[in-house]
Amino acid sequence: LPMKHWTAQSCLINFGDGVRQHWYGPDSHLRGLAGIDHHRHAQGMADAALRLGYDGGGFLNLVYPNADLAGAGPEDLPTFHHFTDKDIVFMRSDWSGDESLLGFICGPPLGHRALRFYTNEVGGGHMNPNAGSFQLFAYGQRLISGDGYFYKRTEYQNTVLVDGVGQFGD
Repeated sequence: LPMKHWTAQSCLINFGDGVRQHWYGPDSHLRGLAGIDHHRHAQGMADAALRLGYDGGGFLNLVYPNADLAGAGPEDLPTFHHFTDKDIVFMRSDWSGDESLLGFICGPPLGHRALRFYTNEVGGGHMNPNAGSFQLFAYGQRLISGDGYFYKRTEYQNTVLVDGVGQFGD
C-alpha cells in the first residue's frame, strides 16, 4: 500500500491466501534481497519499514546486514510494473505515499515457472483460484479488495464465474 496509509493491521495488497500485514518482515526479507542483488530500492524500503515501526524480522536483520549499501526511495521506479511469472500488474498514480494503486492478477497461482516443474498442486492448500481478480486502493482506503485468508473458492474472489463454475483449484 502507499506508505502514508500503512498501519500495523494493513500495509499490503494481498492476492491469494494471506493477511494484510507483515508477519515477519518485510525489513529482513528486503535486506536479504538487497544483499544478494545490491538492490538499493530494497534496502531503502527496509529502512522505511523500520522508520514506520515494522521490525518484523528482528534477529533476521543480523543475518543480512549490508551497511555499505545506501538505500534509495521508490521515486525513480516506474509506476507500472508487470511481474511476468505470476502475471501480476501494479499501477500507481505516483510514489508520493498517498497514491492510488491498482493491482491485477491473471497468472497461475504458483507462477509459470512452477508449472514447468510440477504437475500437482504444491501450494499446500494456500493457492487461490483468483485469475482475473483486481484490487483498488485510492483516497486512503481499499475501494475494491481481495478476500485475504478465507475459503479458496472462485466465488469468494474478485473475479468472474462462468456459468456458475469457478476456476481450476476451486
